[in-house]
Amino acid sequence: KEDKKEDKKEDKKTTSKLGKGRAIGRRESASLSGKQRMEQERQQRLAAIQKSPLEEEEEYVVTEKLMYEKSRLQRKIDKTISTFDDALDELRREKFKLEGDLKMADMKLLLLYKELMLLTDFKKRDQQLTKKLEDRGAEKKDIMEKIQQCQEKLGEKKVEIERLLMREKQIRDDFTAAIANSNTQDALVRIFKKKIKRKKVKNEDEEDNSDEESDDESDDDDDDEEDEEEEVCPIGCEPAVYQRVVELREKRMEQEDIVNDFQKSIEVLRKENEVLSKKEKTIDTQLRQVEKEIQVFQNEKQMKLNELETVVVLKLRQIQCLAGPDTNKMPLNMKNLVVFTNHGLKALHSRILDLFHEKKTLNKDFQDLRRKHVALTKVRKEKQTDVQNWEAKVYEIQLLKFGQRINLESLENVSVDRKTEELKQQLRAEESKWEAELKRWDQKLQDAKERQSSITQENSALLKKLGTLRQDQQKLEDILGLSQNKILARMTGG
Repeated sequence: KEDKKEDKKEDKKTTSKLGKGRAIGRRESASLSGKQRMEQERQQRLAAIQKSPLEEEEEYVVTEKLMYEKSRLQRKIDKTISTFDDALDELRREKFKLEGDLKMADMKLLLLYKELMLLTDFKKRDQQLTKKLEDRGAEKKDIMEKIQQCQEKLGEKKVEIERLLMREKQIRDDFTAAIANSNTQDALVRIFKKKIKRKKVKNEDEEDNSDEESDDESDDDDDDEEDEEEEVCPIGCEPAVYQRVVELREKRMEQEDIVNDFQKSIEVLRKENEVLSKKEKTIDTQLRQVEKEIQVFQNEKQMKLNELETVVVLKLRQIQCLAGPDTNKMPLNMKNLVVFTNHGLKALHSRILDLFHEKKTLNKDFQDLRRKHVALTKVRKEKQTDVQNWEAKVYEIQLLKFGQRINLESLENVSVDRKTEELKQQLRAEESKWEAELKRWDQKLQDAKERQSSITQENSALLKKLGTLRQDQQKLEDILGLSQNKILARMTGG
């Protein structure tokens, strides 16, 4: 109840305030209308009063000042409006340009999205080809490393073989030096070159595996033992020389066994190298095939990418339609039109003029050739008439001499063939002669190379001996110096 009483009191206050406000508004409007009437009356009284020249002059100055201020403000307003219009036009242009750039960005984004979808479709195949290429590259790298290792091993084996051959040559030189003063050189040479069965040192496993073969080889061993028992020192030969020859023979056979083992290992490495080379060729073929497949795939992918439509922005001032009745207007339908550059159009126009001049020149040349053709045709007819006349005369002469027609061309061909055959025979003879000469010089060259190799080996051996002798000389000089020092020390001490 108290709240209701307070609400009623507030409503009464509000109504009282509104009533007071209306009353005040009526009084203000009445006061304003009274002021207007007073102002009008004052204006009428002033108009009735005659102004003095000074007042008129002062009023004129004020009026002119106000007119100037009005014109200045009008110019300022016009300038502000023009500046605002220019800024608004610039913003509009910037807006259009920005909208065009945004639209181009959207179209470019759409094109990139299409390219992404297309590349996604090709991604799986691209990865397969890339993996295939990497696998082939890894295989080729592995094969090349193996080939390199095999080549290095072959080089090492060849160097070792050369060293063994030098050792064998040294053994032969020692044998020659050992039998130099012997009276039984032929028998010692036979003993030195004789092949005997040598026992090889075997491991326990090899001995177990060779038990089955021992029975089969027993007969051969018995024969070899009999041969060895039959071998005795030749009559007239010193036992020391004979023993030396047997030792050198044993060394020679050991060297031959080592060389044979090295030859077998070299043959194995050579075969392995050949297998690796064949594998390398196969991998190279597969690698080229993969590269060709990748190239075909890239071309196909590029063709698919080229089929996507691309948007190119052209300004209207850059375009001129050359089709249709009115070339100054753009047609509504431009599907059947082709965009062409102005430079290319000028080049085509200039090409038209060039072709016109070329056609004119060719027509002139054609006319000249036609006149020459007519003249040559007349000359040809005259020559044919002369040929017919000469053929008739030749036929009459052949009838008088031979009684029949003779084919002169066949006679000329026969004579030419005979000469050709003679020249061919001479050519074959010269070729055989020079081939024999070339073979002879090749043989001389080969002999010279062999002599050079043997001389080089001999020089190497001599240099080695020279080095050894110099070392011995140095040692002897050192010993001699020590002896002299000792003798001098004893003499001075005595």
